[in-house]
Amino acid sequence: FNGMLQRHPGEQGICIDHFAALVVEGDRYEVFHIDEPGSVKEDGSFSSSGEGRPGVWVKNFSSEGVQLGPALDKGSLSELLKRPSEVKEDPRLEVGRRENPQPSAEAEK
Repeated sequence: FNGMLQRHPGEQGICIDHFAALVVEGDRYEVFHIDEPGSVKEDGSFSSSGEGRPGVWVKNFSSEGVQLGPALDKGSLSELLKRPSEVKEDPRLEVGRRENPQPSAEAEK
């Protein structure tokens, strides 16, 4: 996932732990989780060994590399999901398109 963000630095990543969910209603969201181990420690830092509760993380790429921060437990969806500052086409896109052809609008008529 970090490698993908490095190839697409203008985009943002949302990471959702097992046992967590992003519940969306209109422009509001809330992080729901069950009582199982997760990656959000009490102080809001990341635990790769399940020392915290399940949660949601936001990843962005900067000149310092991939930055990781916890999402707020609830808030505005439009503040959580940022529009990309730039979009780079993946060099494998054409191969994917050839291998997964879509019917054209003309063929559907």
